[in-house]
Amino acid sequence: MVSTSTKAVTTNILLYDLRPSTNVSLDDIYEYAHLLGALSGLANRDRPRFFTIYSDSDLRWLFYMVSVNWPQDANYIVVASLVDLIRLLTDDIKGVALYDPSVPATSNLASTASGVYDLIPICYKPIPNSLYTQLVVGGPQLTIKISFVDMFTGNVTGSAKADAYLWAAEHFLDSKLADATYLGYYIDKWWSQSAQASQAPFENLAVNHDWIIKNRGFVFDLSPWDDQAPNDDPQQPIGADYNTLITLLRKSYQQHNGTKFSTVSGFVPWLFKYVNEKHGGVPSEWRMTHIMSAFNVVIDADACCVDYFANAAFFSHYSLTQGQKRFVQNPLPSREQLIQQGFLNEQNIVSQKTYCLYYAGDYDSAAWFANKFKNLWDDPKRGSVPVAWAVNPNLYDRFPLLHPYLYQTRTVNDFFVSGDSGSGYLNPTQLFEPRKFSSLPRADDLWIERNRFFYNKFNIKHTGFVINGDAGMLTNNSDLMYTKFSPLGFTRQQGYTTLEETALIPGTRVPSFTETDL
Repeated sequence: MVSTSTKAVTTNILLYDLRPSTNVSLDDIYEYAHLLGALSGLANRDRPRFFTIYSDSDLRWLFYMVSVNWPQDANYIVVASLVDLIRLLTDDIKGVALYDPSVPATSNLASTASGVYDLIPICYKPIPNSLYTQLVVGGPQLTIKISFVDMFTGNVTGSAKADAYLWAAEHFLDSKLADATYLGYYIDKWWSQSAQASQAPFENLAVNHDWIIKNRGFVFDLSPWDDQAPNDDPQQPIGADYNTLITLLRKSYQQHNGTKFSTVSGFVPWLFKYVNEKHGGVPSEWRMTHIMSAFNVVIDADACCVDYFANAAFFSHYSLTQGQKRFVQNPLPSREQLIQQGFLNEQNIVSQKTYCLYYAGDYDSAAWFANKFKNLWDDPKRGSVPVAWAVNPNLYDRFPLLHPYLYQTRTVNDFFVSGDSGSGYLNPTQLFEPRKFSSLPRADDLWIERNRFFYNKFNIKHTGFVINGDAGMLTNNSDLMYTKFSPLGFTRQQGYTTLEETALIPGTRVPSFTETDL
């Protein structure tokens, strides 16, 4: 139920409607979304207590949660104003991380500081009706615990932006104050001055920070290119962004000595930054992935343009209702069934036909999964033909609400495979030496271990799309690596194989196919 009362029930949950309005400035859209993302990360750190309505998708999931009675006996309390919301969550907030609008990168530093120190990010704008005026100067008069105002001038690298992230990497990653397992690649406050922002008000992605803040992670926004200055900082020395990115990725790797993968939620913000000077959107995606893979970082790819995702910190607690449950798929057809259906003869020879395998995906982002998947799944015609639904199993960490529903409502023709490139998006050959960009030791055993866990949990036997991008052709080593956790084979990106169109991996009974986009 949705209520404006505060009557005592099992679970009271605060509810705030933040759907972007055309009646407010782009600055306000970003700053309000940023604040709500932080509040969600803090309030929902230990249990689900605060839900934000940022898009129609949030309403759909709110109604779904009510239908399954989760959280149990929830009473949603509508909060009318941000000041009221701050007062209701005052026990979760220890103060303010103040950032500098003249150095937009400091907005991401404020997110990292918010997770580490239990703060909320506020832009320094001493003007009437700003959040700074409402919450720091007036209202609850929150205390400034850390200020990035006038802190970075470019005296170190020639770029205030790069200086800010280098300071953050040393202060938060080297000290382990921030957990490098949880990285966020999200556009900073520069979004509000982008020429494209007014046509894409949801694309600021500041609400997505909640997951990183909940887990005390690290947020950044840097260009992957070393041959041009980025459009958000055109006067910086060429390569400053790139060199800073490499530094923070190396520090992330060093924090846990390469013993596990980090996940970066987000994506190169190609709609607004880093493209069209020399490089397009897809090359920028591939460059990003090529680099991240070299440092044991997989991507939860919140990519334009349904990438906004509020409430991950809230949703993540749903996994507790499932415990250690293993999700079981439909059984594969038996030999007798294949013979009966005309696919196999009595001598176990496959019938000479043209076979078309339908791959529906790829869902390598919790944001895309939450915003789009259920509407497609609920189509009444689903089940009329066999479909391999490509859902990366690691999305369960950030959005566990949908997986149980899919496995419970599947038809006999619904099967689940992974999307690119397994339990997270990366380039597989970058797990083997010499590992361009990093020169780090190989990590194939770590990748096998990670995928065995997720593939076992979700009963996945086929990797639906192995993409290697700028890392080049898949190799015998990378092929054999997939046979260790994907027993029914994998489908490879077109043009990235020396095998025939359909073949067994040499020395194995594991098949590989080449995909063609329709």
